[in-house]
Amino acid sequence: MNRSELDPSQTPGNRAAEPVVPARLASAGPLARAMLRPILRLRWWIGGLLLASIIINYIDRQTLSALAPFLKQDQRWANEDYALIVIAFRIAYTIGQTVFGRALDRIGRRLGHWKGD
Repeated sequence: MNRSELDPSQTPGNRAAEPVVPARLASAGPLARAMLRPILRLRWWIGGLLLASIIINYIDRQTLSALAPFLKQDQRWANEDYALIVIAFRIAYTIGQTVFGRALDRIGRRLGHWKGD
């Protein structure tokens, strides 16, 4: 935030609590004014989202193992059939991480996440 956005009544050593609302947004609703405020504890929000994605990824990997008894019974798979499916899943996961990781390194983080959405 630069000094032109701060309240002029504030001394240079003090930061204003909120930026000055531009004239075109002064008559706008509370949503427009709320969008101007910074997100409190943004790093904690980002950390929380990363933790949630790690937990979801872990649960996703464990789903096949948790469903194994039901899948074996319903699909009449032997242990060897189930083992082949698990191996195929892990090989595909490994190849996918390697290929897409290198591609993301090559095209850059911003463009890669934009393409992923």
